[in-house]
This record gives sequence, C-alpha cells and structure tokens, in this order.
Amino acid sequence: MIEEIAVVNRISKRSMDLRIERPQQCDACAVRENCYSQGNILTVPLEPGVRESDRVRLTITNTSVLGLSALMYGVPLVAVLAGIILGYYLFFPALSETARTLATMGSGFGLMAVAALVVHLVGKRVAGSIEYATERIGASDESDESLSAVEKH
Repeated sequence: MIEEIAVVNRISKRSMDLRIERPQQCDACAVRENCYSQGNILTVPLEPGVRESDRVRLTITNTSVLGLSALMYGVPLVAVLAGIILGYYLFFPALSETARTLATMGSGFGLMAVAALVVHLVGKRVAGSIEYATERIGASDESDESLSAVEKH
C-alpha cells in the first residue's frame, strides 16, 4: 500500500486538491525529480470534515506497487529480449554476422517500442481506476510533532 502525507490546497464541491509533501528520504534518492516533477498536486474526492490547509494521509488502496513496477519495467525488458532472441535465431539466420546483429538489435528495439506503447495505454487505464483514501491527521498549523508521530507508523 502506498501512503503519502499531503496538505489540502483547494476544496471544490466534490473534490479537493492535495499538495503531496516530499519526505526527507527523497532528498537522497536519485530519481526524486521524476516523482514530484508534476507539481505534486493531486485531485481526489472530497472527504467530509476536511478543510483547506489540513494535513491528510493519502493512501492508494487498490494498486500494488510491485504490479505497477512489473508492468513498467518488466514488460519492455521481456519484449526487447524476445525481439533479440527471435531476431537472431528465427528471423535473420541467413544474413552475415554484422547484418544479423544489426537486424536483431532492430527487432529487439522494435518489440520494445511496441511494448512501451502497450504499457503507456494500459498505464492510462490503470491511472484512471486508482482509488484513493484520505484521512485527516490535523490542521497544517498544528505542531509537527503530530505529523512525525503519524509518519512513524
């Protein structure tokens, strides 16, 4: 389960905009720019009793991090390997070694491009079906002690 701490930025009739707070552990991560590159604002359904500037715990309830990682990285990897093996042994056995190697690389990258397109389309569908749960953990002007107690759990 994925959990983040966020602050309510704006509330509308049926939804609220949350600004996800970047944890201190992110400062040491090499890919931190990718996680928070889109302004770290997320729109979720409105939770009763939540006001602007409240802190909330945001949880993604129906998605596995391992499953998403396998989709994003595993499918293209399997596709490029399959393209290389199929190209070398099945599609281009009659070519000279240099041409065979180049054609095999092309088939591997071609299958990887197809897999990347499939991952992109499936990812859009999955992103639309993600369910979020929010829980109010305090107002943003409360002391950070309540936040640190929540982060330890």
